[in-house]
Amino acid sequence: MWHSTSAKTNWGWSVNKELIQCEQVYDVKDHVNNLLVANSISCFIPQGAGIKIHSWSGTSKLLNPSKYVKCLALVHGRLYSGCHDNCIQEINIATGTLSSIQSGSRKLLGKSTPVHALKVHDGLIYSAGSSVEGTALKVWNASNHTLTDSVSLASEVHAMVISSDMIYMGCKGGIIEVWCKKKLSRKEVLQIGSNSKVTCTALDTNEDYLVVGTSDGRVQAWGVS
Repeated sequence: MWHSTSAKTNWGWSVNKELIQCEQVYDVKDHVNNLLVANSISCFIPQGAGIKIHSWSGTSKLLNPSKYVKCLALVHGRLYSGCHDNCIQEINIATGTLSSIQSGSRKLLGKSTPVHALKVHDGLIYSAGSSVEGTALKVWNASNHTLTDSVSLASEVHAMVISSDMIYMGCKGGIIEVWCKKKLSRKEVLQIGSNSKVTCTALDTNEDYLVVGTSDGRVQAWGVS
C-alpha cells in the first residue's frame, strides 16, 4: 500500500492480517497528487505543470511540462493523463512518446473544462469531464484512440472506479452514480448522507466493497456484491 504526505514524501507499507508496517519512505521533493506506483517507479501530479516520474533509485524526470494535469491512469508502461484544458494524452514512459486522444479546448467564459476522472479497463479508456455541452462520460479504444461511446451525465463527476460489470462515479453533491458497463446506462444512485464532494473511490480485489472518500474527511465502505 502506498500513500503520499504533505511533507513531500511517498510511503510504502506492507499489509497482512496481523500487521501494517512501513517498509519504505521516499523523499520526492514535491507536493504529490494522484500517486500511482508500478514496479520501480512512482508517477504523480506535482504542484505545477507536468507529470513527475520518480524511480526508487532516486532519479526523477518531468513529463509533458506544458500541461496542467488533473488525473492519471497507468497501464502496462503507458501513462494516461486528463488535463485542465479537457485534453487526454497517452505517454509511453519508456520512450517518452506522446499521443493525443482528445484535443484540448479553450476556457468557456473564463472557466476551465477539465477531465476530472480517467480509468483504463479491458482495453478501453473511460473519461469523465466537463465540456461546453456539459458533463459527459466518454469511452475510447485504447489501441487506436477512437471514440466508441459518449453519454451525458446529470452530475459533475470527480472520481471513478470500474468493476467487471459496473462503473461507479463519485459526484459533486454527495452521490455515487452506478452505471452498467456493458449497456452504458445508469442503474442506481447511492446517497452518501451529506452534500460533500466524493473525491476518491476504490474497489477491493473481489469487487465486494466500494470504498469512498469525501471532501469532509470521511471514508465509507459500501457492500456492492
